Amino acid sequence: MAIERLWEEIPARAFTANGTESGLVTLESTIQFRVNQKVKLTSNTQPPLNLIVKRVKSSTQMILGPIDKNILSRIDLTSYTVAAMAMVAAAEQNKTSIPEKDQLQMTLEREPINARRVYQVDDFGNAIGTTKENPIHAQLSDGSIEIGTVNAELEVQLSRKNDDPDAGDIHDSVRLGNQDSELTFTKNDTEDKQAADIVALNELIDIPHDDIEVMQYNAAGDIEIVEIRENGQLKRTLTLTYNAAGDFQRVQRT
Repeated sequence: MAIERLWEEIPARAFTANGTESGLVTLESTIQFRVNQKVKLTSNTQPPLNLIVKRVKSSTQMILGPIDKNILSRIDLTSYTVAAMAMVAAAEQNKTSIPEKDQLQMTLEREPINARRVYQVDDFGNAIGTTKENPIHAQLSDGSIEIGTVNAELEVQLSRKNDDPDAGDIHDSVRLGNQDSELTFTKNDTEDKQAADIVALNELIDIPHDDIEVMQYNAAGDIEIVEIRENGQLKRTLTLTYNAAGDFQRVQRT
């Protein structure tokens, strides 16, 4: 018999939580189980029990019930526990037949869409690529992708300090200038932000010097004034300003 007419055998899977009085069972995965599929429950303390899948709720939970035509009928499974090594399995069996008129109803998206469903769904019927919670998954391994010219608008939000605005955010480094004239600051990792590393000044400090000192910080711990000296003599002062959001904005040389 062609495989499209059969549900394949599902080897026994152990309960990860005790059964409930409403027939809810929890497994590591409910993948391959289908509504109206006949299953068998076993346990070290209970007799085998033949049931039918009434509903697959999620990737780890499904509801079982007596073998009847009532999709809402339930059965008490509280005696099937994890401690008693409760398990559920399914033998190879014929798929249930769905009348053609019902198949059309099952693929119709109701008003306001009023169209046949053509978007992808995962193994549990959840829409793929239509929500942030269930995006399209892609993985590249041992290969390459060639992309031509792409015009796009890209929004980038830099974190000026750790855990801001969200817990787990890591500070970013900010680079100003071009390849010939560049000023780079990297935030200190410490929460008190008592210092900042000046990585490169290049042409912003275009005079001989042997000493660079941060003279002033603002209330947020950001550098405001840097003095450049040679042989103890002040040669140049850099004044840094920030916008209302606390982001670096300008350097003035005096």
